[in-house]
Amino acid sequence: MQEYLEMLTELAQKVERIFFVGLPTRRVVNDEWRSAYRARNAAMAAWAAAAGPRAEFLDFDGLAHTPAGPAAGADGNWHFQCFLQVLPLCNSSG
Repeated sequence: MQEYLEMLTELAQKVERIFFVGLPTRRVVNDEWRSAYRARNAAMAAWAAAAGPRAEFLDFDGLAHTPAGPAAGADGNWHFQCFLQVLPLCNSSG
């Protein structure tokens, strides 16, 4: 993890702004994984705070209001976003 954060520090010095979106943890049903993802989110938030105004951490769990547990129809698979479908926004027939 330290090597990754060092590379991010180097990247942050080369760009105007860098954003990190935290991993969603509310839908993760495995307690061990959820705890690991929350620890990773905390580490990334701390890194962004220390990196200064060029880096910002966006807390997915704090911004998105999703129910806990796997998405309906995902058969318990925590890769619930893989099951999203694109729906047309308007009727193209006329």
